[in-house]
Amino acid sequence: MCQAAFPDLTPDQIVTVGDSPNDASLFAEFPLSVGVANLAPYLDRLSQPPLSLSTA
Repeated sequence: MCQAAFPDLTPDQIVTVGDSPNDASLFAEFPLSVGVANLAPYLDRLSQPPLSLSTA
């Protein structure tokens, strides 16, 4: 996905931020992922949750 736009970066050098369950693919592809607080009620539905979750 992002490799085409940033060919010199590896997935572990990119931080992704998601705010809804449809961002699960980002959380799966990029190890440094953050979910915003409103994602908390959906964590049990995600095939891959984010590494971190914001509190606000």
